[in-house]
Order: sequence, then structure tokens, then C-alpha cells
Amino acid sequence: MKYLFKIIICLSLLISTICKAQLPDFMQRLDGGSVQSSNFTDKVKFQLSENRIFINSNIAGKDYELLVDTYSPCLFYDYVLNEIKPDTLDRSAQLGKAFEKTFFLPVYPKFNTIRLGSVIFLDIGAMSMKSDNSNPLLKYKIDGILGANLMKKCIWQFGFKDTLLTITNEKEGLENIENAIKLQFTPKPVQGSPNTFLMVNNDTVNAEFDTGNDGFINAISPSIEKKIENGDAVPWTIKLAIPINRQDLDSIETHYYVLLDSILIGNKKYYHIPIIAYNPKIIKQESKGSIGIGFMKNFITTIDWLDNNIYLKEQNNFNLPSNKRTFGFTCEVKNGKLFVKSIFNNSLAAREGLNIDDNIIAVDGIKISSLTTEDLNKLIYKISEPELNKDRMLKLRIEKAGKSREFILISYNLF
Repeated sequence: MKYLFKIIICLSLLISTICKAQLPDFMQRLDGGSVQSSNFTDKVKFQLSENRIFINSNIAGKDYELLVDTYSPCLFYDYVLNEIKPDTLDRSAQLGKAFEKTFFLPVYPKFNTIRLGSVIFLDIGAMSMKSDNSNPLLKYKIDGILGANLMKKCIWQFGFKDTLLTITNEKEGLENIENAIKLQFTPKPVQGSPNTFLMVNNDTVNAEFDTGNDGFINAISPSIEKKIENGDAVPWTIKLAIPINRQDLDSIETHYYVLLDSILIGNKKYYHIPIIAYNPKIIKQESKGSIGIGFMKNFITTIDWLDNNIYLKEQNNFNLPSNKRTFGFTCEVKNGKLFVKSIFNNSLAAREGLNIDDNIIAVDGIKISSLTTEDLNKLIYKISEPELNKDRMLKLRIEKAGKSREFILISYNLF
């Protein structure tokens, strides 16, 4: 459940700034575009890596790897613009100050064609971003983001077990809709994940279905806040690339893991589900939440942007977790090195003195410097998601101030 909080969380703040600035040409560009064919269905392979969806696209005859993220508009690196040279609106003079402390650029390209399989999207607007070290997305080997303003043109069905995406504008004949959980949602203007309502314990929660969220469920509501106040929650301290409560970088925040009594999704109720709870001191707006890929991948998930419905069809061997297993910390890769990203309070890792930003130089005797990027990603997932109800031992070699120290940790259930 690492990276649960959006590394591009400030996009919404930028969109708000832009809306207030009243730039109709920009708004029209992001909301514009179309699909070439009036009736189409195609199946396209995608890659599911660490609860992120990656897909290959062809833009103006060139192939690019994109992250699929309903929270974002289409978003591309500056070098993509230099390669393709699309029609571009440059609003640096008007919006420079709003962007100068971010990795975004106030430059809005429009791409004549974006092709996914045989499906061609026309005149799609986008935002742009820097390809320098200020950009936390550099850790992903992508050229940009496939966002909501393109996805709104049709229906998207994600089959996570076979990593097959169906793109269509014809719901009739689409499989895995019948007898599925059905949720109505409200689309947001310009960009933004589908907004729907869940019943968490006895609270109504306004939740986003966010394909850019690699986590399970995170939320805050009065009943969740009461659990936190009563001590029925596990504090979780994490360093976020872009903090929730501030726009400055590299901030450490504390949130919580909570075991829900129940959650009602559509007409289906699930019991005793562990989620991440926002810290109520940081998230002031009550009864909001997000559903991530960690949850969606248990279903064949269909987002019907044409009729504003979400369908969740339980997959074979369906089994939502009833607990959270951990070694007491999570980690992340930065510049080819492995660092501690978060700590669970009162865990053995915390008691033994493991700290955020500690440099992990070896795991179970294997030197981090000898691993490929792919090996590191697999290792991170192994550390972050140990098998439920099975004890596992983990040996870490940490380097601090030029000295190394070994930690021996055992996986455990939070609840």
C-alpha cells in the first residue's frame, strides 16, 4: 500500500488557480477532443506493476509509455513536446508564479492523434511537466500520463488478472457488467477521478475511484475519526514527495490504519476491511476518501464515462483482506538507492530505531547495488505486502553516518 497519497496531489490546486484565472482557451482545450470512430471496441494489453497501470500509446507516429491516472488530465514531459511539436498554448506570462515551485509547466499542448490499439483519439489537450530532478514521477519509466480528459470519451474495462483493457463506446455486448456491483458517479470538470458515495461504518463518504492511487482504500469520516480518538487505530508516519497538508516538498506526516466495521459499496457490504485513514488534523473536510488499484484489482473494473457508472465484478477466488500485514515499515527507490519511506508506530522496526530516510544497503544479504530496477521494484513489493498470516523474517543492513547496522524484523498483522 505504498505511495497511497498522490504524488501529483497539487494538480487540483493548479486547476483551481487556472479556473479562477478564466482562461477559456485552456479550458476548452482540455475539455475538447473526440474519438475517430463512432462505433468501436478493442482490447489492449497493459502492464500492472506495483499497483500502477502502464499502457503503450502511439502519438503522432511515435510510441510512448503512459501511466493511466483518472485523477490527472493528460500530462506529458517537456521532451515529448519537443519531439512531436504539437500545437501549444503557452501561458507562462499569466501563470508563471503559480507553477514556479512545482514540476509542472504552464504550457498546454494539443495532440492531433493518440492511438491505443486501433482506437484513435483526436485533438486531445494536455498539460506538460519538467523532466528534471524536481519531478517525483521520474521514478517511473514513463513519458507521461493518460488522464481523465481523454478517458471521458468512452468506456474502459480493466481485467487485472489477464492485464487486458477493453476500450469501447458500446456497452451492449460488453462482458462482466451483468450481476456486477453498480455505482453511479459524478464526473468532474476538466479532470478528476469519478466521484461516488460509499457507506463507511454508518457514514456517507464521498469517494474517488482513482486509477492513479496504488493503494487500497483511504478515507476520513466521523466514525473513523472517533476510532482514532479512542486509540483504535495504528499511527503510520510517512514521507511524501508532495505533502497533503502543504505544497512544500519532503514533508513527514502521520496518518493511520483503521479496521472498518463495514463498508457498503453499491448494494454489496464488506466487513472488517483495513484501510488508511487520513489524519483528521490534516484533512479538515469530513467524509471523503479514495479507492485505489489495490482495491480495484480484486474486480473486473469498468468505468463507463458515457453513462457515468462504475461496475465491479468480483473475480474468481475473490477475497478482500481482513487485516494488514507488515514488517513495520515501507521503502522506496531514489536515484538507484533504497530508503525507508514510512514507519508504523510501535512496531519492532520503530522500537529498534529504524527511521525514515535510512539508507537500506542490503536485504537478506543481497546488496541493493547489485539489483536492477525491476529487481528493486519486486523487492519493494515483497517488503510492503508480506503474505497475510504467515510469519516472515527480514534482515536489513542500514547505513547511517558512514556506519552500518543490521535489523532483523518479523512480519506481523496490524489488527
